[in-house]
Amino acid sequence: MILKRKVELYRRRTGREVSRVMFVTPFIDYEAREACSRLGIEVYTA
Repeated sequence: MILKRKVELYRRRTGREVSRVMFVTPFIDYEAREACSRLGIEVYTA
């Protein structure tokens, strides 16, 4: 998943830990929401 790779890049570049990962989207289907839940990604929808 691209979002997880971006988090790892941020950790390596800054040396700081990420306290939480958020995904903001106008729509997300059930399977994608479940995948985010398994990966520990918070999802915010409108």
